[in-house]
Amino acid sequence: MELGWLLLPLLACLILTGMHAWLGIHILSRGVIFVDLALAQIAALGAMTGILFGIEPGTTLSYVFALGFTLVGALVFSLTRFEKSKIPQEAIIGIVYAVAGALGIVVTAGTPDIHAVEKVRHILMGRSIVWVSGAVVLKTSLVYGGVALVHYLFRKPFLLVSTRPEEARERGMNLRFWDFLFYTTFGVVITSSVQIAGVLLVFCFLIVPAVFGAMWAEKISTRLFLGWGLGTLASMIGLLLSYELPSGPVIVVVFGGLLLSSGMVKLLLSGRRKAQITGGAGLIVGLSLLVLLFASRFHAAAESEENTGSRTGTAGEGVQGTPSHKAVPHEDLSLRHMERELLSSDSSRREKALEVLRAHPNPKLLPALHKALQREDDPDLRIHIAEEGMRMRDRAFVGEVVQLIGKTEMPFFREEAIHLLKRFVELPPELTRAEDLDASRLASWWKKAGKQLVWDPKKHRFASPGN
Repeated sequence: MELGWLLLPLLACLILTGMHAWLGIHILSRGVIFVDLALAQIAALGAMTGILFGIEPGTTLSYVFALGFTLVGALVFSLTRFEKSKIPQEAIIGIVYAVAGALGIVVTAGTPDIHAVEKVRHILMGRSIVWVSGAVVLKTSLVYGGVALVHYLFRKPFLLVSTRPEEARERGMNLRFWDFLFYTTFGVVITSSVQIAGVLLVFCFLIVPAVFGAMWAEKISTRLFLGWGLGTLASMIGLLLSYELPSGPVIVVVFGGLLLSSGMVKLLLSGRRKAQITGGAGLIVGLSLLVLLFASRFHAAAESEENTGSRTGTAGEGVQGTPSHKAVPHEDLSLRHMERELLSSDSSRREKALEVLRAHPNPKLLPALHKALQREDDPDLRIHIAEEGMRMRDRAFVGEVVQLIGKTEMPFFREEAIHLLKRFVELPPELTRAEDLDASRLASWWKKAGKQLVWDPKKHRFASPGN
């Protein structure tokens, strides 16, 4: 197995673990477990508002919009922490999350951008962490380094306000000021990390290491080191297992399995019989989750090796081998029906057909897929059509993606096409070193080397025969 692709995603995971494990200790101590979801939703609202003004997600100006909204959210959370209040702050956080989400829907409905829904999904869920680039890793490390410096300089007041707020009040500390500073730095981190890994994975990086540390240690420094260790282990295992599976959900499941197993071991060591019985059962469940994940990963890999074979043809040459899917005798999977749906004038039907094709790939539909791509006006659907073609090992779709990159004017969809190409094709070093691929150089490379590409089952991507 080629493991070079793991380097950047693993580095990104380690950076996320390093910062989020520390912030998670504070969040756990404050009892505001879901504040990251609320701040992420507020940041998304800022980016959605940017779309309303014609600002593309992923740009510097979009980040400024998102960060500005996040700072407002930090101010709200710093002002809603009341002494002996009947209303827990977690309730305020939930309300803010719901209102920000509703406002996002209203703002999106009011934008003339026909691709707003797809862009919102991209904002909220982030990109698969396996697609992270070196430039993004470097930028994120610099941002986190600045936040880490602030937290190192003010670590004592931050910890005091988070863990012993009553003592902080007795010392005359301005809790609202320190809360605002904390939530501001926290918002900066969340705004950056959600774009890399998505809300679900970021939540796990934040909370699970902190819970694991609190489970086994009282001292803050020990908790931090334990959290770093668990985050690193979960990231490594998750990335290794996600070679044929979606990376984010796999890492989340690994986090859950490791934490559940750890909790059950804790119960087994408690010495109480009932706790030991419960712990033993829970340990079996936790380990079973991890074993199931390992089994599904290797089953997927074996099935891919067995069924994909040498499917490296073009549209004119055909594709050899049988796709890895189970035959489902259903009219929705018939060739004629699928061809009609792929070429339908209704975009929702075309999108649904692509979803069915992803679950049940059929090389006999490649001609219809090529025809659909030529007729498609929606750049988002063009990208998804090309993705399904490359999943079925048709290298002609690599050329289609190269053309998309050269023709697409919208930065958002151009970036999507670039990441799709990097995911399925082993590009030469002179092209991969560039964060933003030069369309003319890319087209020149395709003209010279495109017809030589073959599907490499070990690398799970198209590559030149000599590489």
